[in-house]
Amino acid sequence: MRFYRWQPTQDLAELQLQVNRAFGEMLGWAARGPEGGRAAGWAPPMDVAESDEAFVLRLDVPGLRQDQIDVTLEDNLLVVRGAKPPLEAADNTVVHRNECPAGAFYRSFPLPATADPAQVKAQLRDGVLRVQIGKLAEATPRKITVEAQ
Repeated sequence: MRFYRWQPTQDLAELQLQVNRAFGEMLGWAARGPEGGRAAGWAPPMDVAESDEAFVLRLDVPGLRQDQIDVTLEDNLLVVRGAKPPLEAADNTVVHRNECPAGAFYRSFPLPATADPAQVKAQLRDGVLRVQIGKLAEATPRKITVEAQ
């Protein structure tokens, strides 16, 4: 008889991955990624905000260096790719828990018509990648003064 040790967090993560993969393939959501046709196994969480002057994307990428992240603009699509190295344990070390994602990742953000592709800046600080995309001048709201006659 073989005993199975229940690992709820690992089992739930595997179930979520399988459900996402099934729905993604069925609905055509599979993004093209570095693996050739499929999105990577993990993706950093991303916040998107908008002000009158710019769009701001924030991605949590703890432990990554600048040279491990690639930000490109392809056909009005902002693409963030990178790779996080797996946990390296010494020969005499036993890893009891490894919950931090590792491996290649891929995130994309389609630029709205009001975005200015010439005004894109990316900055990595304290494990957060901040990408700012300026808006076109004609897209910035301006106040119109109403004149009395």
